[in-house]
Amino acid sequence: MDVFKCITGRRSIRNFKERELDKDDLYLLVESAMHAPTSGNLQDCRFIVTTKKEIIHKTAQHCMEQDWISGATGLIAICSQPKLQKEWYGENGDKIFSIQNAAAAAQNILLSAHALGLGACWVSGFDQKEINDLFDTGDARVEVIIPVGYPNEKPDKKVIEEIDAVMFFDKYGNDKSNLTLMNKDYSVILEKELQELPEKSKNLIEKGKYFFKRTIEQIKPK
Repeated sequence: MDVFKCITGRRSIRNFKERELDKDDLYLLVESAMHAPTSGNLQDCRFIVTTKKEIIHKTAQHCMEQDWISGATGLIAICSQPKLQKEWYGENGDKIFSIQNAAAAAQNILLSAHALGLGACWVSGFDQKEINDLFDTGDARVEVIIPVGYPNEKPDKKVIEEIDAVMFFDKYGNDKSNLTLMNKDYSVILEKELQELPEKSKNLIEKGKYFFKRTIEQIKPK
């Protein structure tokens, strides 16, 4: 699947078919996560994968009443290694880099799942202690939980803001630049100008008539 089509087509899936997952697909999802960037190429993320309904159900119980998780046929818990990160990067390693690395891995999993025809959803709302205890993580820490399965729903296309509402140049809040001009897409600019030409011409004609009428009135003999 084309990467841009995959990015724009991916949606969060919370309703799954009762269909067993292919374990090869689960391996592919984890392998794709392993290719995500990590701070200093530390490659500190670890992945707990399960297809056991009992564990999936218990996970749902600790995820802030998100009962839909129980319907997933697979689950991937992405773990960080806070002590390792702290050893290399101090407090930032534990509080920032660990989370960022797990987030990058999660996005790779979500996109790869969509490309494979699977459904998945990013879950970050859970009881940290209960989840860590459930998966017996030791020094590791669960950062993201991703329920996986075959989609049993087709969400509407995601509505996003216009790019000029979220993109700035040089500093936050700057006036929007003309993106088509920066991209040297002059055909778009020309087409827009041509579309506006009739209205602009009409306005010019009306203005011309007005000024012509005023001039005649001013030079007319009293």
